[in-house]
Amino acid sequence: GKPDLSEYGIHALRGMNPPQGASNESSAPLDEAKARDSMRSLKGYTGIVYLDYEMWPLTGATPEVIHESVERYIRVAEIAHDATPVASFGFYGIIPCREYWGLVNHDAKKLAKWQECNRAGKQIADHVTVLFPSLYTFYNDQHGWDVYAKGMLDEARRYKKPVYVFLWPEFHPSNSDLKGTNVPAKFWRHQLEFCSSRADGVVLWGGWEERWQ
Repeated sequence: GKPDLSEYGIHALRGMNPPQGASNESSAPLDEAKARDSMRSLKGYTGIVYLDYEMWPLTGATPEVIHESVERYIRVAEIAHDATPVASFGFYGIIPCREYWGLVNHDAKKLAKWQECNRAGKQIADHVTVLFPSLYTFYNDQHGWDVYAKGMLDEARRYKKPVYVFLWPEFHPSNSDLKGTNVPAKFWRHQLEFCSSRADGVVLWGGWEERWQ
């Protein structure tokens, strides 16, 4: 039910989730046959695709589990490339790894873990054509968001890929006090302008089961 916004230079993206029936557990193996079947709908597509596979950990797990996660993400990327060789694609929110408080508080311990996670992500980045860092708003704190967003975008640029930022005009639902409410208009405009000057594009998320106006 989205409005056609192409006259404003805003175009719909294709997104691919794990195949129907696939487990979202971090230990769940990749069902290659189902993944390949789900991506057949991309055949001939020449636009941009985000792969929304968020279940395999790149941090907070044993080196063996992280290695297995990397291999699974790489395999999904290979399947996507086989399905649509001329499209641009990448993983939503995986590269670089998300880190808020480490960046905002300059927490050396958290930043060290973040960089370790990003080193694992570098292996995945070599198999995608674009990056989709997620810069959703957790708190009504523009300065904190600026520090977080700049750190994430600076890290994303290190991978030498086009960067398309996911933004959402609502506060993230992890904040129980603010979930479901809109980011204040001035703050939202600031986010758009901030990312316009530092990224290659913005992906506007939201509107699911909501009435457009």
